[in-house]
Amino acid sequence: MQNGRQILTQQQKLFLSQKMIQSLNLMTLPFAELRERILEETEKNPALEIISDPVVSGEIPRHPPFIPESSNMTGKTSAVTAAEKSEANRNFLEKALSLRETLQDHLMKGLAETTVGTEVEQVAALVIQNLDSNGFHISPPETLSTDGNQEILEKAIKAVQKLDPIGCATSDFRESLAVQAEIYASFSKNPEEQRQYNLLSRILREHFSCFEKGRTEVFIRNLKKESGIQISLEEGKSLLELLRTLTPFPGRAFPSGQTLGDFTGDGAQYIVPDIFVKKEGEEFSIRINDEEIPVIGISPFFMKLGKDSGQGKQTRDFARESLQEARWFMNSLKKRNLTVMKVARVIVLFQKDFFNKGPKFLHPMKLKDVADETGLHEATVSRAASGKYLQCEWGIFELRYFFSGKAGTPSSLNKDGGTSKQSAKEIIREIIENSPGKPTDREIMELLSQKGINIARRTVAKYRNELSIGSSFDR
Repeated sequence: MQNGRQILTQQQKLFLSQKMIQSLNLMTLPFAELRERILEETEKNPALEIISDPVVSGEIPRHPPFIPESSNMTGKTSAVTAAEKSEANRNFLEKALSLRETLQDHLMKGLAETTVGTEVEQVAALVIQNLDSNGFHISPPETLSTDGNQEILEKAIKAVQKLDPIGCATSDFRESLAVQAEIYASFSKNPEEQRQYNLLSRILREHFSCFEKGRTEVFIRNLKKESGIQISLEEGKSLLELLRTLTPFPGRAFPSGQTLGDFTGDGAQYIVPDIFVKKEGEEFSIRINDEEIPVIGISPFFMKLGKDSGQGKQTRDFARESLQEARWFMNSLKKRNLTVMKVARVIVLFQKDFFNKGPKFLHPMKLKDVADETGLHEATVSRAASGKYLQCEWGIFELRYFFSGKAGTPSSLNKDGGTSKQSAKEIIREIIENSPGKPTDREIMELLSQKGINIARRTVAKYRNELSIGSSFDR
């Protein structure tokens, strides 16, 4: 029998206070949600008051986002005619609007360009509307109103699966990967590549657990044990490399369709930028978007109430607590804006070539680079960049866009930190658009190598797929 003795132990634990959690949440809020959060806090806390509100006063400028008066690819100043500026504004708006295209919007456009027949097209439209943000079925497709015609339903699903992004209209990521492999096999004209994609699809469907560890030797051993399929080390590496070019959640490349603003007044949705970057001479001006943000302050009445000895203790305590909460909220708001500004300044500093010359000149950059430069923790940098957008003359970009790893291996032609993945993608897009013929992935790989960008052919295929550009056979 054990004696019931009390034992005193000392443990060190970290607890996040409610205020700390709210402060972290405030840091992650994009501009579009910040206004609502401020209004919510002023309604909840009587010690906070709105000093001015551009929305209520009608002071918000209702015009397109700025287009620099003078700028070109080299960063030198040049005169811009009214017609050119009008065209630039139109292109800019189209770019901003296109970023808000939802998965359903994109698939419906692709469906309209197919020739599957009216009956299949109508069912395919139902299938598209039944997809979640990952591109997977929300309800079993059999439950859709298809008059019980299984053949038409199957044709409709297959039609949607082949639309860009391929692999939607599936039940989960496993089926999506298998479908993508099958579709790439049908696209390829290379018999060996067809065989590899078909084998990959079969393994994904029937022996998915073989991929669990991710190491080639383990994958080969598990595959032989489970299925009796015996492959060489080289083929195992090739299959795993093919797998890495597929996208497990194809729908995530598109926004979920939430409202972020109304630009044109007719319901068109667009991204509201948090940061504006504008070239002025040889330098860049950076500012926080505060055009629709209310200016808040401490209520003089509550300040007086907290000091009034003639009031009861309960009243004074309530006033003091409200004042403390109000000051904390205002300081957290100020800290949020300063942190976002710090991150934006370092991005502009690191990515000066991008802002001067365009997306092809984006350099590799990590969260740690910004953290080291600002003195912030990487997690803080991540929160500050999350969901925030930056507007410059090249378009509107999520802050996370500027954090891009290196593409390929180092090259003697590329000694200034290497080429970022995003930059490599833009160069691939330019090669495909400007080539007189239809360059294959291998030809693109060789052209990139001449530019000092050494990446594998399969990586070219992966980047091309991420750009929603078909193979040379499809183009």
